[in-house]
Amino acid sequence: MLTRRNLLTTGTAALFQPRRRYRVAVIGHTGHGDYGHDWDLAWKEISAVEVIAVADPDEAGRAKAMERSGAPKGYADYRDMLAKENPDIVTIAPRWTDQRLSMLTAAAESGAHILVEKPFAPTLEEADRLVAITEQRGIKVQVGHTARLMAVTESVRALLARGELGMLMEVRVVERRTGAPEVKI
Repeated sequence: MLTRRNLLTTGTAALFQPRRRYRVAVIGHTGHGDYGHDWDLAWKEISAVEVIAVADPDEAGRAKAMERSGAPKGYADYRDMLAKENPDIVTIAPRWTDQRLSMLTAAAESGAHILVEKPFAPTLEEADRLVAITEQRGIKVQVGHTARLMAVTESVRALLARGELGMLMEVRVVERRTGAPEVKI
């Protein structure tokens, strides 16, 4: 019987619980594009997600990423990680695009949906190949353009376009939680 006392634990609270937990794996490459803009941390506070593993050929970088993300497993080779862990989602974090095609292809072939650091691909030809691969397999892809549509970004862009700020010389963004510089252009 549903009472006021147990309503939250058995009733409406159940509506707000995720239907399942998603298994996420993160590909990084310390010293060669790293983890983008902290993509190894992107999933940490989402309750419906469990970071199950990270891949990084750099042993020290891999250990650091495991600690930061809470991932229980680490792999030197992302292909081994994908084969053994069977993730629902793969975050492809390196900023460098020289391995983007092989990483996205491997993630798509594993059946995982993909969150990828920008840029999506180094050339239009590779972008077309990646789109074809993901469309064939029904894979969803999100490119990490996180701040482009924020109100503050659009307001600053409009001020710049109208010439109200003068010549843009430098941009600095401070991460709110830690106060540490996140982006310097």
